[in-house]
Amino acid sequence: MAKLTTAWFSRRAKDNFEKFLKPLADQPVTYIEIGVFEGASATWICENVLTHPDSRGYGIDPWPPTRKRTEEQMDEIHKRAIENLEPYAKKFELIKSSSTDVLRSNRFKPNSADVIYIDGMHFAPNVMTDAVQAFIILKVGGIMIFDDYSADIGKHGILCVKPAVDAFILTYNRFVEILGTSTHQKILRKTKELPC
Repeated sequence: MAKLTTAWFSRRAKDNFEKFLKPLADQPVTYIEIGVFEGASATWICENVLTHPDSRGYGIDPWPPTRKRTEEQMDEIHKRAIENLEPYAKKFELIKSSSTDVLRSNRFKPNSADVIYIDGMHFAPNVMTDAVQAFIILKVGGIMIFDDYSADIGKHGILCVKPAVDAFILTYNRFVEILGTSTHQKILRKTKELPC
């Protein structure tokens, strides 16, 4: 397994994953992760949640260059994700593509995912697009987790997850329940389908 260069998952997300997702262990679970990076959270999911033989996980990430990392650095991070998740290749598939393209495709049927973890592009419009598209794929009773909920990364909320998540909840409030809010995450459950 490749060395993880960051400990963000154990510091910020693991407690919520333990509380809300670990109870799904030993059940057939379909898990979708938007934004994989090195694969820390995906590895934890494989080891602790996708334990049933029929469980499957999918990680979507284009590994694009960012303000902080060059294309070469992101290629190296992508390689680390592949190496970290290689032991789980039979149950977890990495998809190198944009979430918009994958979620819009016929790759995932409506009402097919039990858990969707959104930690992709942190531009508010991208977060909103991921949330709306993911909601269609999420089963009634399924869990959606938004990462970096309270992190203000840019000016005027442009690079901020919170305004998009808050707008999503306001718009979908009759179809979701809030399970939890922490410093870094917002956790929702889909309670019913949108009307046709």
